[in-house]
Amino acid sequence: MTLIKQSIIHDHASEGIKGLLTVVGARYTTAGATARAVAAQVDRASGRSTGSTPAADRLPAADMGDLEQFEHDQVSSARTDAALVRRLIASYGTGVRAVLQLMDERPALAASLGPSCPVTGAEIVWAVRAEMAVTLADAVVRRTGAGAGGHPGQEAARNAAAIMAAELGWSAAQVDRELQALDSFYGVRHGSDTGQTPA
Repeated sequence: MTLIKQSIIHDHASEGIKGLLTVVGARYTTAGATARAVAAQVDRASGRSTGSTPAADRLPAADMGDLEQFEHDQVSSARTDAALVRRLIASYGTGVRAVLQLMDERPALAASLGPSCPVTGAEIVWAVRAEMAVTLADAVVRRTGAGAGGHPGQEAARNAAAIMAAELGWSAAQVDRELQALDSFYGVRHGSDTGQTPA
């Protein structure tokens, strides 16, 4: 599989399907620019304005002003490791305050999910409460970086599932189904030691 370096916007009008665009994004960091390019193309094709977000508008949780000062303030006031706070800022922006508050309320949530997975329990709780994660795969693969580089490991998966079970009222059978589904997503035998280290 080849990773693309730039987003692709393909207009299917040349194939006789007017009004259909296929968009393949290359990186999260360029998603905003890709979205604006798509909106501009839709505007041109339709002759109407989509009311797309101007490039100068900040994304939610990105209104932190001076990044170095914001980072300094959060590290100074947090009750946890500075490196962890910096990683959380990179993931959550100003939303870091809410994640750190979860850790203050329940210190056990500051622990990482497993020895090779730096994502914390608080991030799983936040994924459920604020980011609409309803399955283990939602939380591990799509809402946190726990599974970005591969299976996070069985210990991390079990810990994340236990946290979600407490949040969502899963039964033991549901927890097992969620773990199986996560293993299936990565193409590993259920319960096997994956030996993979996430990014």
